[in-house]
Amino acid sequence: MSTGEDISEVSIDNGTFGGITIYVDDSNTAGPWNGTIDYPYQYIQDGIDNATAGDTIVVNDGTYSEDLVIGKTDLTIKSVNGYVTTIIDTQGTSPGVEIQGYGLTLGSVGEGFTFKGSSPHLISLPNNPYGVVISYCYFDLTGAPTQAIDCAEASLNNLTVDSCPFLSAEGGRVRHIRI
Repeated sequence: MSTGEDISEVSIDNGTFGGITIYVDDSNTAGPWNGTIDYPYQYIQDGIDNATAGDTIVVNDGTYSEDLVIGKTDLTIKSVNGYVTTIIDTQGTSPGVEIQGYGLTLGSVGEGFTFKGSSPHLISLPNNPYGVVISYCYFDLTGAPTQAIDCAEASLNNLTVDSCPFLSAEGGRVRHIRI
């Protein structure tokens, strides 16, 4: 192409520049569910299960009563409006959110989550994942949880927890991060 020529068509391959955006909205109770902005998944776990490396999962406001297993690599999971309006309420199994994959970004400025619920560990990193960033998330430990983040010593390979407030049970013995 020479200088001054018009470009009539440009094609971009998603795989070259990153993944796709998958949408989740707990108010989409009737379906259909395909992860698009028009037909978002109802559950965060469905978004995770249908994601591939490089994808971004965008979670709309709501309370998501579910436990999550994140075994994928190079994912970004973020909310639309932050931790005040987007809550992951774990359901009592241990852990509430288990991170097994690598290169996970969970939350960002104005796009984090509140984690609460009855799971003993709100987030667990049992399998030595690396490159995990948890930011702008809020940990509410006023219920049954004894730990916000539970990780084996080996899991500290490039784990970042940034700008995350922790609310403890008054008078209770709560460990925020167990190493």
